[in-house]
Amino acid sequence: MDDENVLTIHRTLAASRDRVWRACTEPSTLAKWWGLPKGASMPVVEVDLCVGGSFHFKVDLPDGTSLWFKSIYREIVDGQKLILESHLSDENGNIVDTADMPVSMITLLFEDSGARTELTVIHEGMTSAAHQIDQYKEGWSQSLDRLTGSLIN
Repeated sequence: MDDENVLTIHRTLAASRDRVWRACTEPSTLAKWWGLPKGASMPVVEVDLCVGGSFHFKVDLPDGTSLWFKSIYREIVDGQKLILESHLSDENGNIVDTADMPVSMITLLFEDSGARTELTVIHEGMTSAAHQIDQYKEGWSQSLDRLTGSLIN
């Protein structure tokens, strides 16, 4: 995949690696920050944290639209790395193929940095359309801002 179709974001978080890991793997915390644009909510989230297991969730958007997603865990290195294959789905977790939303691979890397954690997000699978890449950048920025806020509270 071309580097222009890969989004890499680094964020330093004021929390231990264990706490950041839990925020990225526990349903109650994921619902507060993962993939949510401003004004959206995640009323349903289910996590089966094992290779081949899934992270299935519903996003309610401010305009009244609801979307379902299913991410399949492809690699898990406890406390260090998560790789998820992300799909649009239906409420039953059946994957829905659509040209508008290609399959994405999302890698999260967790590194100790004293009392802080260096989190790297690598999002692959975007089309080369500049507006889509900008949307993903903005979406991840908003999500990681909410993650930061959830770690403070």
